[in-house]
Amino acid sequence: MTEKKTKSKMGRKTVMTQKTLEKLEKAFMMGCTVDEASLYAEIDHSTYYNYIKNNPEYKDKIENLRNSPRMKARMNVVEKINKKCLETSKWYLERKAKDEFGTRVEMNTNSTIHQFNHDLSAEEADAAIKSLAEALNNESNTAKSNTDDTELSTQ
Repeated sequence: MTEKKTKSKMGRKTVMTQKTLEKLEKAFMMGCTVDEASLYAEIDHSTYYNYIKNNPEYKDKIENLRNSPRMKARMNVVEKINKKCLETSKWYLERKAKDEFGTRVEMNTNSTIHQFNHDLSAEEADAAIKSLAEALNNESNTAKSNTDDTELSTQ
C-alpha cells in the first residue's frame, strides 16, 4: 500500500495584513505615490500591485483616497473665499478665469518683427531695439501700476 502525499496548505504568510492596508491608506490620503506608500507600509511596490490585481475593489478605494488631498485643498480655498479673503479670491480667479483675470501680458510684435525683415544698418537696428525696450519697459510699468492701484483700492 502506497501512501499518497498531500500538498500542504502551508505557505508564506501574507504581508498584506490589516495594519499594512491601514498604512497604505494613510499614505494615499496624504497624496503619496505607490512607491512612497509602499515604502511607508514596509512592502515592495510589486506586492501592492499584486494585491490590487487580486482585489480590484481595493483599487477604487485607493483612487478615492489619492484624490483626498486635492479635495481638502479645494475646500480650504473655497472656505477662504467664503471668508472674503481677497488674496485667495484673486489667486483663484487668476487661475480659473485666466482670460478675464489672468496676469499674463500679451503683446503684438508683428510690426516690430516686420521692421527687422529689412536690411537695417547697425544704427537703425540699435534704434529699433532701444525703441522696443522702452515700449516693453513702459508697458511693464503700466501693468505694475495698474496692479498696485487695484491693491490700494481694495485695502
